[in-house]
Amino acid sequence: MRARDTATLSAQFAEIAAHPARHVVISAEPLCELDEDSVRYLAGFCGAATVTVGFVWRPLPDLIRAYWQEWVRHGSGEDFAAFLAGRLLDPGRDRLLNPSATLEPFAAAFGREAIRILSYPDCLEAGGNLLDGLLAAGGLSAINPAPRVVHPSPPLAVSEVARALTLIAHTHVPRPPGLPGCLVDAVAGAAETAVCAHAIALAGTETRTFTLDQGVAPFGSLHAQFSATWRDRMDATRAFDAEAGRVARLTVPDPAWLLHPDAVPTLHQLFAALCGLPRAPDPAAKLAREVTELRAALTAMRRSASWRLTAPLRRVAALRPGGDD
Repeated sequence: MRARDTATLSAQFAEIAAHPARHVVISAEPLCELDEDSVRYLAGFCGAATVTVGFVWRPLPDLIRAYWQEWVRHGSGEDFAAFLAGRLLDPGRDRLLNPSATLEPFAAAFGREAIRILSYPDCLEAGGNLLDGLLAAGGLSAINPAPRVVHPSPPLAVSEVARALTLIAHTHVPRPPGLPGCLVDAVAGAAETAVCAHAIALAGTETRTFTLDQGVAPFGSLHAQFSATWRDRMDATRAFDAEAGRVARLTVPDPAWLLHPDAVPTLHQLFAALCGLPRAPDPAAKLAREVTELRAALTAMRRSASWRLTAPLRRVAALRPGGDD
């Protein structure tokens, strides 16, 4: 889309048009990042088809923490505090804090009446699932898929370890050929190993709690604005109304855990293991080995013939003028 690859998109939509199915569902998170020009470009490939834009609304406290974890999954090294601060600096344009910024380009391209907003918690509370909810929003029948969880959010400590490993990866040039494509999945998969379990435990020793009061600016005004603009396009509003003025507390890992003396050596050991690199020597073990080698060398020197032959010279050198020796 952003590259304006007309040939590829034309071929894809031609294949869709040739399919006997009357309805097509296009789902991709990056669609939420498109500006108005890109959405209009996409609309040009839809022809005369009737388009319904389904949007899933989720409470901000849950959304922003989950999005940070997804951000880390895709290779970000930002800790949660930096991630949140960057969004608060321009909340009106941020698509997490202000979902209207996502919907407005689609309303401009397809018409406001094409927008249907599904409330994530209301849908789940009613015993449904997001897929069937989105199908219903588009006037389609439910398919009742087998229940399964796709890409569940891992424990926060797992995301934090993966974030720290990402920063280590940034220092490796060239990139280690064995570096996993997704460090979050790699850490989760190795969580039972001793070194990884130790890193995860350390990441959980320091936490920080953020208070998110949705009754104050910018949260209160953005919530009210969204309600005034899009409430009539929402399928359910109970959870949405409950969020107005709610105070939530987000407890997340604090990077201060990296100050633990075991943290950095453990992370480098884990990084080497995940990438298949030679294991880095443990600093304490290296120092102990060097001390042992030095003591052995001194013992060998003191037992040598040259040491015994030079003993008189060392005694003379030790004499002090005016001393007793």
